[in-house]
Amino acid sequence: MERTLFVNGTLSSYLNQRLNSVLQEIDRYDPDQLLLQSQDDVVAFLVSKFIEDAPELDLDNRYVDGTEEVQIDVSGDPTRSFGALGPTVVSGTQVRIVIPFKGNGRLLDLTSNNLGMNPPIADTTQSAIVLLYRAPQLNAEQLRMQMDRDIANLVKYVGWTHDEVTNWNSRLHSEVVGAISRRKTRLLHDRNLGAC
Repeated sequence: MERTLFVNGTLSSYLNQRLNSVLQEIDRYDPDQLLLQSQDDVVAFLVSKFIEDAPELDLDNRYVDGTEEVQIDVSGDPTRSFGALGPTVVSGTQVRIVIPFKGNGRLLDLTSNNLGMNPPIADTTQSAIVLLYRAPQLNAEQLRMQMDRDIANLVKYVGWTHDEVTNWNSRLHSEVVGAISRRKTRLLHDRNLGAC
Protein backbone atom coordinates (compact mmCIF):
# COMPACT_ATOMS: atom_id res chain seq x y z
CA MET A 1 0.00 0.00 0.00
CA GLU A 2 1.48 3.31 -1.05
CA ARG A 3 2.05 5.91 1.62
CA THR A 4 3.98 9.10 2.15
CA LEU A 5 7.39 8.30 3.56
CA PHE A 6 9.37 10.36 6.09
CA VAL A 7 6.31 11.95 7.76
CA ASN A 8 5.19 9.57 10.54
CA GLY A 9 7.09 10.84 13.57
CA THR A 10 10.43 12.51 13.97
CA LEU A 11 13.76 10.78 13.67
CA SER A 12 15.24 12.88 16.48
CA SER A 13 12.51 11.73 18.92
CA TYR A 14 13.04 8.11 17.94
CA LEU A 15 16.82 8.41 18.39
CA ASN A 16 16.40 10.20 21.74
CA GLN A 17 14.18 7.32 22.92
CA ARG A 18 16.90 4.88 21.86
CA LEU A 19 19.50 6.91 23.79
CA ASN A 20 17.28 6.93 26.89
CA SER A 21 16.88 3.16 26.57
CA VAL A 22 20.61 2.53 26.50
CA LEU A 23 21.16 4.88 29.45
CA GLN A 24 18.47 3.03 31.43
CA GLU A 25 20.11 -0.26 30.55
CA ILE A 26 23.42 1.05 31.90
CA ASP A 27 21.68 2.05 35.14
CA ARG A 28 20.18 -1.47 35.42
CA TYR A 29 23.42 -3.26 34.53
CA ASP A 30 24.52 -5.61 37.31
CA PRO A 31 26.94 -3.59 39.48
CA ASP A 32 29.36 -6.46 40.06
CA GLN A 33 29.47 -7.33 36.35
CA LEU A 34 29.98 -3.68 35.44
CA LEU A 35 32.97 -3.43 37.77
CA LEU A 36 34.45 -6.79 36.77
CA GLN A 37 34.08 -6.61 33.00
CA SER A 38 36.36 -4.50 30.90
CA GLN A 39 34.76 -1.17 30.09
CA ASP A 40 35.58 -1.65 26.41
CA ASP A 41 33.64 -4.93 26.36
CA VAL A 42 30.58 -3.40 28.03
CA VAL A 43 30.70 -0.40 25.68
CA ALA A 44 31.03 -2.64 22.62
CA PHE A 45 28.12 -4.83 23.77
CA LEU A 46 25.75 -1.91 24.41
CA VAL A 47 26.72 0.05 21.31
CA SER A 48 26.20 -3.01 19.12
CA LYS A 49 22.80 -3.55 20.72
CA PHE A 50 21.56 0.01 20.23
CA ILE A 51 23.36 1.25 17.13
CA GLU A 52 21.01 2.16 14.28
CA ASP A 53 21.45 0.79 10.79
CA ALA A 54 20.62 3.73 8.51
CA PRO A 55 18.83 2.83 5.28
CA GLU A 56 21.03 2.68 2.18
CA LEU A 57 19.53 2.40 -1.28
CA ASP A 58 20.91 -0.16 -3.69
CA LEU A 59 20.19 1.76 -6.88
CA ASP A 60 22.42 -0.49 -8.98
CA ASN A 61 20.05 -3.38 -8.35
CA ARG A 62 16.73 -1.63 -8.90
CA TYR A 63 14.43 -3.32 -11.35
CA VAL A 64 11.04 -3.19 -12.99
CA ASP A 65 8.79 -5.72 -11.32
CA GLY A 66 6.52 -5.98 -14.31
CA THR A 67 3.53 -4.15 -15.60
CA GLU A 68 -0.10 -4.98 -15.11
CA GLU A 69 -3.49 -3.75 -16.15
CA VAL A 70 -5.28 -1.95 -13.33
CA GLN A 71 -8.43 0.06 -12.79
CA ILE A 72 -7.61 3.72 -12.24
CA ASP A 73 -9.95 6.14 -10.46
CA VAL A 74 -10.18 9.24 -12.65
CA SER A 75 -13.03 10.88 -10.70
CA GLY A 76 -10.87 13.93 -10.01
CA ASP A 77 -10.09 14.44 -13.69
CA PRO A 78 -12.66 16.92 -15.09
CA THR A 79 -12.04 15.68 -18.64
CA ARG A 80 -13.14 12.15 -17.69
CA SER A 81 -15.71 12.06 -14.88
CA PHE A 82 -18.56 13.88 -16.69
CA GLY A 83 -20.42 14.53 -13.43
CA ALA A 84 -20.84 10.87 -12.49
CA LEU A 85 -22.15 10.27 -8.97
CA GLY A 86 -19.77 7.46 -8.06
CA PRO A 87 -16.15 6.84 -8.83
CA THR A 88 -15.18 6.87 -12.47
CA VAL A 89 -12.63 4.20 -13.31
CA VAL A 90 -10.82 3.37 -16.51
CA SER A 91 -8.42 0.63 -17.46
CA GLY A 92 -4.78 1.57 -17.36
CA THR A 93 -1.28 0.30 -16.75
CA GLN A 94 0.71 0.08 -13.55
CA VAL A 95 4.50 -0.25 -13.46
CA ARG A 96 6.32 -1.27 -10.27
CA ILE A 97 9.91 -0.09 -9.77
CA VAL A 98 11.64 -1.95 -6.94
CA ILE A 99 14.63 -0.37 -5.21
CA PRO A 100 16.33 -2.68 -2.68
CA PHE A 101 17.74 -1.17 0.48
CA LYS A 102 19.74 -2.28 3.49
CA GLY A 103 19.18 -0.97 7.00
CA ASN A 104 16.30 -0.26 9.32
CA GLY A 105 13.22 0.28 7.16
CA ARG A 106 11.35 1.80 10.13
CA LEU A 107 13.50 4.90 9.67
CA LEU A 108 11.93 5.48 6.24
CA ASP A 109 8.80 6.68 8.03
CA LEU A 110 10.50 9.26 10.23
CA THR A 111 11.19 12.92 9.44
CA SER A 112 14.83 13.97 9.67
CA ASN A 113 15.95 17.40 10.85
CA ASN A 114 15.91 18.51 7.21
CA LEU A 115 12.40 19.43 6.22
CA GLY A 116 11.57 18.82 2.59
CA MET A 117 8.37 19.94 0.97
CA ASN A 118 7.80 16.90 -1.23
CA PRO A 119 8.33 13.63 0.65
CA PRO A 120 8.36 10.49 -1.50
CA ILE A 121 5.25 8.37 -1.92
CA ALA A 122 5.96 4.66 -2.19
CA ASP A 123 5.22 1.22 -0.87
CA THR A 124 7.82 -0.53 1.25
CA THR A 125 8.70 -4.10 2.10
CA GLN A 126 11.24 -5.30 4.63
CA SER A 127 14.05 -4.80 2.13
CA ALA A 128 12.76 -2.67 -0.76
CA ILE A 129 11.03 0.54 -1.68
CA VAL A 130 8.45 0.15 -4.43
CA LEU A 131 7.54 3.09 -6.64
CA LEU A 132 4.22 2.67 -8.43
CA TYR A 133 3.26 4.45 -11.63
CA ARG A 134 -0.29 4.26 -12.96
CA ALA A 135 -1.92 5.94 -15.90
CA PRO A 136 -4.55 5.18 -18.49
CA GLN A 137 -1.73 5.33 -21.03
CA LEU A 138 1.90 5.39 -19.91
CA ASN A 139 4.49 7.08 -22.09
CA ALA A 140 7.95 5.50 -21.73
CA GLU A 141 9.86 8.80 -21.97
CA GLN A 142 7.59 10.58 -19.48
CA LEU A 143 7.73 7.57 -17.17
CA ARG A 144 11.54 7.60 -17.26
CA MET A 145 11.67 11.34 -16.47
CA GLN A 146 9.18 10.98 -13.59
CA MET A 147 11.02 7.94 -12.25
CA ASP A 148 14.35 9.82 -12.35
CA ARG A 149 12.80 12.75 -10.44
CA ASP A 150 11.23 10.43 -7.87
CA ILE A 151 14.45 8.47 -7.34
CA ALA A 152 16.46 11.71 -6.96
CA ASN A 153 13.94 12.87 -4.35
CA LEU A 154 14.11 9.52 -2.56
CA VAL A 155 17.93 9.64 -2.56
CA LYS A 156 17.78 13.12 -1.00
CA TYR A 157 15.45 12.04 1.81
CA VAL A 158 17.30 8.79 2.52
CA GLY A 159 20.56 10.80 2.55
CA TRP A 160 19.20 13.18 5.17
CA THR A 161 18.17 10.22 7.33
CA HIS A 162 21.51 8.50 6.80
CA ASP A 163 23.45 11.63 7.84
CA GLU A 164 21.38 12.13 11.00
CA VAL A 165 21.67 8.46 11.99
CA THR A 166 25.43 8.42 11.31
CA ASN A 167 25.90 11.45 13.58
CA TRP A 168 23.75 9.83 16.27
CA ASN A 169 25.69 6.56 16.05
CA SER A 170 28.93 8.50 16.62
CA ARG A 171 27.38 10.26 19.60
CA LEU A 172 26.02 6.97 20.95
CA HIS A 173 29.51 5.61 21.55
CA SER A 174 30.64 8.65 23.55
CA GLU A 175 27.36 8.76 25.52
CA VAL A 176 27.72 5.08 26.48
CA VAL A 177 31.37 5.54 27.50
CA GLY A 178 30.46 8.57 29.63
CA ALA A 179 27.47 6.90 31.30
CA ILE A 180 29.44 3.74 32.12
CA SER A 181 32.34 5.77 33.51
CA ARG A 182 29.99 7.81 35.70
CA ARG A 183 28.21 4.68 36.99
CA LYS A 184 31.49 2.89 37.72
CA THR A 185 32.81 5.93 39.59
CA ARG A 186 29.59 6.14 41.62
CA LEU A 187 29.68 2.40 42.41
CA LEU A 188 33.33 2.54 43.52
CA HIS A 189 32.63 5.63 45.62
CA ASP A 190 29.67 3.92 47.31
CA ARG A 191 31.72 0.77 47.99
CA ASN A 192 34.54 2.87 49.48
CA LEU A 193 31.98 4.54 51.76
CA GLY A 194 30.85 1.12 52.93
CA ALA A 195 34.42 0.15 53.73
CA CYS A 196 34.84 3.00 56.23
